[in-house]
Parts: sequence; C-alpha cells; structure tokens
Amino acid sequence: MIGRGDEAFDLARELSNGMNRLIAGPRRMGKTTLCRAALDLVRAEGQYVASLDLFEFTEPARLAEALVDRVIANRSGTARAKHAVAKGGRRVASMAALTPVARMKADLGEEFSLALEPALRKRDPVGALGNAFRAAQRVCEIDNQRLVILIDEFQELGAPRNPFGDPERVTKAMRAALQDCDRITTLFTGSLEHMMRDLFGPAQRAFYRWGGWHELWPIDAATWRAGILDRYLANGLRPADGAVERIVDLGEGHVRSTMLIAKQAYLTAITLGEPTISPTVAEVALEMAMAADAPFHDAVVEDLRSGGREVLVTAERVARGEPPYKDRSRASTAQRALRVLGKKGVADKTAPAGRGGWRIIDPLLRRYLARR
Repeated sequence: MIGRGDEAFDLARELSNGMNRLIAGPRRMGKTTLCRAALDLVRAEGQYVASLDLFEFTEPARLAEALVDRVIANRSGTARAKHAVAKGGRRVASMAALTPVARMKADLGEEFSLALEPALRKRDPVGALGNAFRAAQRVCEIDNQRLVILIDEFQELGAPRNPFGDPERVTKAMRAALQDCDRITTLFTGSLEHMMRDLFGPAQRAFYRWGGWHELWPIDAATWRAGILDRYLANGLRPADGAVERIVDLGEGHVRSTMLIAKQAYLTAITLGEPTISPTVAEVALEMAMAADAPFHDAVVEDLRSGGREVLVTAERVARGEPPYKDRSRASTAQRALRVLGKKGVADKTAPAGRGGWRIIDPLLRRYLARR
C-alpha cells in the first residue's frame, strides 16, 4: 500500500456514497490490493461488502451462489445459521429444522429461493445470477444496510471463449437486476483494458455509462523510497546509502516488481545475517525476484507463442530496446504483433500514434524476454 493509502480512502469514500467505479489496467499493478483496502474501509464504516474474482468461476450459476453466500456472510451469526440451513434444506428431515428455511425464504422472497436452488440455477443460470443480485438487495433492505460489491477480472464476462455464456445476455441480465438495486454499489476491475473499455464504452453495451473510471494514481520515486525505508527500519534493518534508491530504480515504479525486489532484498539480508541492506544486496535481490517470477514469465512466453512466432519475436525485440522489425517488409506483421501485445497487457506505447515507441510494461518480464 505504499503511496496508495490516500487513494484507498478516496475510493472508499466514493463507494460509500453510492458511486459505481471501474478500474482497468495491466496485471500486477496493485488494483486488487487497492480495491480490497477500500472495501476494508467501507466495512469499517459498517456497510456490507462482497468480493468476487471471475478467475475463480466458470459459470454464472456458481457465481450466483457465491454472491449470495458472501453477502449473507456480512449478517449476524443467527442470520448466517439460517442461511446455512436454507442451503441444505432439502437434506434436513426434521420439520422443526425446516422452520428457519421457511422464515428465511419469507424474509427474502422468491429471488432468494431462485438464487439458492441448484435445480433452478442449472435450469436458468443467467436468471439465477440476476436473482442473486436481487436477493442481495433484499438482504440490505431487511438489515437496513448498503452493500459494495467488488467483481475482479470483470473482462472475463466478455472473453472470446464465453466462459459465462453469451456476454450480451449475461451483462444485460446483470444490468437489469442492478439498476433496480438502489442499495448496491459496484466496483468492477479488469486487467485487459481494451476489453473493459469495450464492455462499458459503446452505447449498445448493457453497462454503457454504468460507472465512472478510476485511474490508478501514480507513485513517484520519492514516495517509494520513503515507504520502503520506513518498512525496513520498522523491521530492524538500516539500509546503506544508495540501497533503497537502487531498489526503486530497478523496480522502475512498477508496483509488483518494486515490492518483490524490496522483499527479496530484505530476505537476502536476513539470510546472510546482515544488519543492513547494501546496493550489492539490491542487485542480488533483482536476480532472486527474477527467479521467483520465472513460472509467471514462462507462462507469458507460452501465451505469446500461441499467438504466433512473430508475436514472441516482436516482444523480445522490444524488450531489448530494438526496433520491432528489421526491415520495412516486416512492418505490417510487427504492427499486428504489437497490437496483440497491447491487448494482452504485456506492452504499451511510449510515444504518440505514428511515432513508434513501445515498451514491455513489467520490468522483470522485460529483462526475462531480453535475455532469451
């Protein structure tokens, strides 16, 4: 959370006041950490929260069930117990034990039953998802509460393989339900910006003008240096002159890379029994960070290779600081490869359109590709 404390408070205040928010940006830039910190602040104010990551689910029926479960988890112990009995109601033999089921369904209405019943979810999974949002609204009405829902990796709803079914049908069902849920505020995030923009930008999309975009605040080098130094001192390590500066330089302001290098420098010093962190330890930490991220880098390479040899070759050239193509006969192929890298969130432009200039966003991935 270095450099993001004020941003978390700002985002939490917007959500608490009923402002739907959208965040898009490459992976490993701290979006999820920021959003969860904002939800913690909202929860501390007494509001209900629920968090869902679409990478966890493969169908709307399971998503609907998880949404209801996580909303109910905000309630009192008695209310949660009733919910547990309701979910397993068909397996309870005692009529006395079924009483809470009837009471729960009477409280929450038909939407609750539709969101819970496995047979109904299987018959109409998209409808069950819409009903899950309505059930969440009903819980808030009964408890006189507001609810903030975080849905991470929202672009998965529009992924080409259609993991949640037809994107238009799913997003329309969600929008139809949410627009009637005045006690629910949403925070949608995604790591593929072009897909997020496509889901929320065009007028024909279900979520057109749904919420305001929140752009991640930049974290300058001075903030990084102060934050990392404070954490080292709090853990009994006094960095040598230039050590923290070198860590920040190596991380290039990339959230995941900077924090990973700082962490590995700390672990290196502890392992060596050193009371300090030197610039040399920072260099060692860079290699340790590269080793720690090797499985991720390998997976990225395989993904790029699946898009065609030219995509991986172009990425490697960009990583080495070379022009994306050797001669103009390869220009159109390289431009197509660059568009793929941009859509995958691996690279972005560093110069205005028509003037070239691309970079690999993650500095650790850049070093990995440059060494291949």
